[in-house]
Amino acid sequence: MPRTRMPPFYQSASVFCMPSLIEPLGIAALEASLFRLPVVATRIDGFLETVTDQETGILVPVNDPAAIAAALRRLFDDPALARRMGLAGHGRNAARFNRNKVGDRLRAMAETIAPRLRQAA
Repeated sequence: MPRTRMPPFYQSASVFCMPSLIEPLGIAALEASLFRLPVVATRIDGFLETVTDQETGILVPVNDPAAIAAALRRLFDDPALARRMGLAGHGRNAARFNRNKVGDRLRAMAETIAPRLRQAA
């Protein structure tokens, strides 16, 4: 589905759950946090970049349906907690992944790598 059609789905949700086995960055979780949704996700590399456990969402072990269910139940049973986590995720990720910040990080990486590439050539 095109990303342009996703906002209504995020807007109608109260929690975002993504129990992936492999996830390089967790773009969908990042998008969900920008819609102020708390995120339940598996504790894998990609989500460690976008979800802070117990602050912006809940990270659960891989292949643990009971842990996923418990995390979802916790957020559904405590709407105030879900709201706090959603707001925290929005604040953290909006600041961390905006165009200017990402551009600055890419520029810094390029400036670090460029001299090494010149030396190798």
